[in-house]
Amino acid sequence: MFRSSTAIAAAALIALAGCQNRPASEEDKQARMTFVSNMQQVLKLGIATADTGKQIGAVMLDVKLDQNSAPISCKASKPPMKYETVLPADLVRSDFKALANMVEAQCWKTIYPVVPKSLRDKEGTAEVRAPLFVVLPSYAQAPDTARRQANAQREFFWKHLLRDQPVNSIGRASLSYEANAQGKVQGCLVQIYPHPNRPEDFRLDGKLQAELNSRCMALNLSQLPGFSTDEHGQAKGYSEMEYAPWKVGRP
Repeated sequence: MFRSSTAIAAAALIALAGCQNRPASEEDKQARMTFVSNMQQVLKLGIATADTGKQIGAVMLDVKLDQNSAPISCKASKPPMKYETVLPADLVRSDFKALANMVEAQCWKTIYPVVPKSLRDKEGTAEVRAPLFVVLPSYAQAPDTARRQANAQREFFWKHLLRDQPVNSIGRASLSYEANAQGKVQGCLVQIYPHPNRPEDFRLDGKLQAELNSRCMALNLSQLPGFSTDEHGQAKGYSEMEYAPWKVGRP
């Protein structure tokens, strides 16, 4: 049976770490393995939570991270044929340009763990190159599924609350809302807290939290994907987002 795309992506990234022929202590080797494993997890999650339709195929992904472990280059290209044939032949591939664009978009928005010194070059940057396999079939990406609606709602709140909001730290934001049948928000609570990948880069910003709460209260949720009310004509929901200086300004 074909393994899940996440398992294959993990194997590819871990194999990459073993190909870096640099003399390293056991401690450095462990740091590399931990970093690569964590990087795999966040890339996997980013792609799995993308608000996109069916996406199936393989790409070769090149990522460059700066001194702050922020992406400064994300490039998805066609992989060698040996990777193309990893996916079952009966899986109909997506348009490659659309697939590559989606992968690159998620790469730019990902919050990566801090790169260990053993993986950095003399300028403090690090480069990772690995094949990435994406299997997001149409049945899993259908607009009426709970998973796709949650992803679409996250994108909706990102667009209206955080996308154009300048931030100078890394964190996560959760929101709980109540709205009437017309979508007018009647109650909203936005909280910010550390991101598990970068807890040391979080700053408790009261001004940011107040601004997000204010924006939330001003929303009209009638266009929120999956918006619905209960028998009392009330809508309640919850969503989470993550933010970083390099994420703002991106769709």
